[in-house]
Amino acid sequence: MKKSILISIIIVLLTSPCFAVTHYVSPSGSATWANSTTIATPCSLSTANANAKAGDIVYLRAGTYNTQIAPANSGSAGAVITYSRVATEAKPNITPASGTAGANLAYRSYIKLDGIVFTTSGPTYGASLMQDSHYNEITNCEFYGAPHTTMPIGSLSPSNHNWIHHNIFTARGGDLCTEGGDAIRLGGAWATYYSTNNTIENNLFYNSGHANFDAYSHRYTVIRNNIMHNEPWWTAGDTCKWAADYDNNAWDGKWGHRNIQVGFNQDASNIYGLVEGNRAGFSSVNPGNPGDGNYSIAGGGVVFRYNAAIAAMRIGVYFKYVNGSTHGMGGRNNRVYNNTVYHSGYGYTGSGYPATRRHGMAYDVYDANHTGNVVKNNIIYESRDGDFGGSAGRYCSPDCTFQGKITTVNNWCSKKADGCTGTGDPKFTNPDITDATSQNLFPDAAGYAATALPDLTLKSTSGAINAGTHLTMAVGAGTNSTTLVVADALYFLDGTWGSDLTRTAGKMHADWIAIGTVGNVVKIHSINYTTNTITLASAKTWSNGAKIWLYKKSDGTQVLYDTAPDMGACEYGDPAKCLPQ
Repeated sequence: MKKSILISIIIVLLTSPCFAVTHYVSPSGSATWANSTTIATPCSLSTANANAKAGDIVYLRAGTYNTQIAPANSGSAGAVITYSRVATEAKPNITPASGTAGANLAYRSYIKLDGIVFTTSGPTYGASLMQDSHYNEITNCEFYGAPHTTMPIGSLSPSNHNWIHHNIFTARGGDLCTEGGDAIRLGGAWATYYSTNNTIENNLFYNSGHANFDAYSHRYTVIRNNIMHNEPWWTAGDTCKWAADYDNNAWDGKWGHRNIQVGFNQDASNIYGLVEGNRAGFSSVNPGNPGDGNYSIAGGGVVFRYNAAIAAMRIGVYFKYVNGSTHGMGGRNNRVYNNTVYHSGYGYTGSGYPATRRHGMAYDVYDANHTGNVVKNNIIYESRDGDFGGSAGRYCSPDCTFQGKITTVNNWCSKKADGCTGTGDPKFTNPDITDATSQNLFPDAAGYAATALPDLTLKSTSGAINAGTHLTMAVGAGTNSTTLVVADALYFLDGTWGSDLTRTAGKMHADWIAIGTVGNVVKIHSINYTTNTITLASAKTWSNGAKIWLYKKSDGTQVLYDTAPDMGACEYGDPAKCLPQ
């Protein structure tokens, strides 16, 4: 019996991830898998793909690889398969044949890609998380080329708990007079399944023919702290639906499109998605689409907060109706608060549909299904056709209103309008928008640079400082209690959205709130959105009707100082609060 037990222990130890080995590959590597454990004796990438198992680390030496990363095996929890650059060498470049994905992770889970460049051409993908791909991490990578969607996640079947962070995505155009691809597309547009709990954060996106980020058939998605811009950049000429004419003549004859679209679920259910701390600018006209906005919200149950929408050529934040869908889905029942929307509707001098509805915020014209949205504590300033827009017809004249479709409360606007308690110049520190590429800030050892323009932090003389109102109120009193019922719990998160990988890494936090007074703060433990019940992490006392504010958001950043929150995305006193962290 003892001998049998000893043999079992030996078998477990020999197959344990703790005994997994580091391997090296190079473009010209020819060693066997067993002999590739030193940097001087690398094997080929194909050999690594065929042999890597849970816990293995595969180091790619510098150079160009004309094949793809395509592991034959999945890793496991706590024992991922890692493909990584060699820290002392340049990033390896994956350039597969046209029509081949640079990284095919279909049906693979617990794979990590770290520090790899993907340069693709033709109708291909830069990295593919297409089907049943879960708990994968892609970080410090760069994706270039490919007119098709570069990274589809769950395009054919659900893909859950993936973490995409600190990458660069750029340059996906389209054919003449058609829309191009997306940098990342989550889910399928008419899928009946959901991809859940994916996190896309701290990435730099620019110049995608359709959208920098597009999401459908998804739930509990976190889109956080990304930097994006999509000014006119790819050439199609003036033979399309409308002329590509701009105030900036350097852009004439060129096209771009939107930055972020948070789409719908086929059954019209709430997405329960977080869009937080992003900086998106210069969305522009597409030859096959007028270019709807920096941010398009086409689903329900989105918490949209602390984002900057800069210099959209049409709409800064767009509550979009999805025409052609079976349920008449659209942007409804969302909580849009503490965002800064600046200089919307300028830059395009052509005619046709792109020259209409140039607002800071607007709801779509196809349908009335935009009820339940609340817009609160935002700064919407310098919008060409009015800060708010929406109509029952196809076009919206300048300064048309939300017409009761959307609840607006305590916003700072360019001029007096319903739902605006502050008007005029909000006094940004530096509102310069002359250079779209000034958004191209990416973290290094020192973190994000604090010099991105425009600098939307507030001067000390701004009337928007301490002008924010509470988000909701307590329903009933509590004495030394952890059960708080509120009028509306959808403003807050309990830290369970997004990938589990972010929680393991300590990057996803539950919100903290202030109850009754700005100093009575507590962390949220859990939320029941059906009953509007918040369970607190520790007991607190409050009175019936106590006002409730957000104190810390999902990345742990404090957003409430002094006597009240500020309006807009930038809490006064800390410039870094207006840049992704």
